[in-house]
Amino acid sequence: MNETMKHIKLLYFLTLSVLTGVFVYFQLKTYGDVRNKLVVESLHFNNHFAATTGSRLHETELLLDMIGHQLLDNDLHLDLEKSQAVMAEMLTRFPSVVGFGLTDPEGKYLAMSSREDLSNIKCLKKSDKTRESFNRTLQSDAMVIGTIHFCKIRNNWILPLRKALRDAAGNVTGVMITGIQMDKSVAFFQSAPIFPGQMSLLVNDTNRMHIYVNPLPETGYSQLFSSPVSRPPVEIATLNAKTGAGLSPEEIRKSEIGFRYEAWSQLTKEDSFYFVKYNKRYKIWAQTLIPMRTVRALFFGQGFFIQLVGFLVVSTGFLTLFHMLYRKEAAAHRLLSYQAVHDSLTDLYNRAALEDLSYQWITVDASPFLLLFIDLDNFKNINDSFGHTLGDKLLIEVSLRLKQLVPEDSEIVRNGGDEFSIFIKREEAGANSSHLGRRIVSEISKPYYISGLKLRIGCSVGISRYPEDGTGFEQLMVSADLALYTAKKKRNNYAFFNSELQKIMERKTLIEHSLHTAVEENELYMVFQPQVYGNGTIHGAEALVRWESPELGFVPPDLFIGVAEESGAMDSLWAFILDTSCAEFRKILDGCSDKADTLNLSINISVSQILGKNFKDELLRRLDHYRIRRSQTTIEITESMFIDELDYILPLLQEIRDTGISISMDDFGRGYSSLSMLRALPIDELKIDRRFVKHISEIKQDSDIIHSIIHMGHTMNMKVVAEGVEEKEQLCLLNSYHCELYQGYYFSRPLTAEDFVKFYQDKNERIPPLSKRIAHHMINRDFKMINDFCSSVKE
Repeated sequence: MNETMKHIKLLYFLTLSVLTGVFVYFQLKTYGDVRNKLVVESLHFNNHFAATTGSRLHETELLLDMIGHQLLDNDLHLDLEKSQAVMAEMLTRFPSVVGFGLTDPEGKYLAMSSREDLSNIKCLKKSDKTRESFNRTLQSDAMVIGTIHFCKIRNNWILPLRKALRDAAGNVTGVMITGIQMDKSVAFFQSAPIFPGQMSLLVNDTNRMHIYVNPLPETGYSQLFSSPVSRPPVEIATLNAKTGAGLSPEEIRKSEIGFRYEAWSQLTKEDSFYFVKYNKRYKIWAQTLIPMRTVRALFFGQGFFIQLVGFLVVSTGFLTLFHMLYRKEAAAHRLLSYQAVHDSLTDLYNRAALEDLSYQWITVDASPFLLLFIDLDNFKNINDSFGHTLGDKLLIEVSLRLKQLVPEDSEIVRNGGDEFSIFIKREEAGANSSHLGRRIVSEISKPYYISGLKLRIGCSVGISRYPEDGTGFEQLMVSADLALYTAKKKRNNYAFFNSELQKIMERKTLIEHSLHTAVEENELYMVFQPQVYGNGTIHGAEALVRWESPELGFVPPDLFIGVAEESGAMDSLWAFILDTSCAEFRKILDGCSDKADTLNLSINISVSQILGKNFKDELLRRLDHYRIRRSQTTIEITESMFIDELDYILPLLQEIRDTGISISMDDFGRGYSSLSMLRALPIDELKIDRRFVKHISEIKQDSDIIHSIIHMGHTMNMKVVAEGVEEKEQLCLLNSYHCELYQGYYFSRPLTAEDFVKFYQDKNERIPPLSKRIAHHMINRDFKMINDFCSSVKE
């Protein structure tokens, strides 16, 4: 996207974000202030409500205590007329009280404010409804609040209050009883609400029953007073009270402060604030309940909607201003967008458009199609010979031919340089897709007449099919690229992705996936192939990594090491190879005789490892750790390592060699080493590639090459090792060329550390007698006898 348009959008969203942030900040602050004010005032209100309730209950308790002692101390309870007169006078002073009664400690009525026959009234201690509350009264020094019940005579709910009367010794002499009528006219507990929707509640802690609710909700008395509350207030307060977090129920009951929590309320049918305070004397919870809608109503009443309209007006003004600026950049952006996904030279799509095109063709259209990768052959020669200007003209001509060759709804992409990609629908390509491939190769290969010159180029085409060869673009690209690789082997040809290529790709993927866990699962191990002198003495061993996968079976090193280098798993693999090689070689040294200290360890090094950070330090650290002398260590490198990185690798090798470690050039003869480069390298040893050794006795050219390599190595003071020695004839001929060291199945296959120790200890029996006899002739330098001996072997 155009940077200016990005900046306009960014500036707009930044401005809008700032405005929105400021608006939201002030609204949140206002909401928080409203909420905090409500919380503070409600908490204060509830504390006042609890204190007022406690005071009124205490007044009632004193009243019961006074009336009870007046009746008992003066024996007025024995005179029905006098006792009723005393209680009637008290009823006129407290209109919310429905009556008084006096019982003995056993619950039998001694006096009542009404004129009922006391013998007909059930004993409180024997009644199931009053027994528990009456017994608690006998055990308490404070007035006890009973369970609210419905009185049919009065057609109303009555809250019983009982007070035990005691003598000077503390013995219960009687129980004074009264009741409060719970209707809308009762003023005993009333506290005027200070917020809309506010409710005041009293809950009995001993039985979880409501004592008082003001104002009464639509549910009425019956539902409120006939069943306990869903959760005890102390439980809610313990779990939710912010100021009482961590306090036990008993600690909350003993606390002198009020608590606040938020919970869903059955009374308001929504989340609400609860403000609670406990009265220890009367064991009741004083609660103030305020629904959350009250907070919202108070918040919106602070001018929210006027501020919202102002915010929208300002935001709309900024939107209009930024929209005008944005439109001015839109046309320029469209042009730049086109240029961003189109090649300026050929006007085809460029590589940047591939992702969008693949999404369109795979996800949106989802119709079968062909993906063609085209690479021009010999185009580099045109550029080098005639210049880039003429090369650009040639690319334009190629693009024009491609446009004529493919159907109209196809998409052609110039990937870059002389590479092209084409999306073609299968139905447009026809049943014979091979014809399209041949036609493209044929047409592109026809002569071009540019600037008075007749030019010829070819092309290679790799074709993958959707969805058979891949359901994703990356997979299709890999498939087409593999097909192109096959086509380029023959030049000026085309190739389809096939099952064999698929197997190669799948196996490579499976190897890459399994290789990451191979070290952890102990699937990798090291073996050691002996390197032997011509006289039968064991020079040392080359450490070789092996992988035995439960899923893949035996995986050749030349296969999985290449995958490791491509996938980034080489670091962990190299660490395993180096550490395990040294550890196992230490076992070999310890298991062999004292003379084994001269054994040499050869370790193969890849390009990625020698270029890695701290390679030399890591190598030396492990050699020192396992007590392996540097003079008995050789690292093997390949010729290909020097092609691109010679200037960087050369000083690194010199540093390593200066530590006493020998350098060996592995697979010599396969690469492109020149004599001048070989002379410049810090090389101590040449290893002749096994492919030359294999045919040394059959192909004279290979024999001559080996002879020259050995002679060149000796001339440059290098040891020479022949790999792949498997037959006596090969050994005989190599000896005649004065090759010092040998390695191959003729002597031994790669061995584990334990088997190598046995091999070393039994070397006199394990090394064929031929080696000893040849060694004798080499010592005397009697080459004629050697040749005669070799001839006798062949016969």
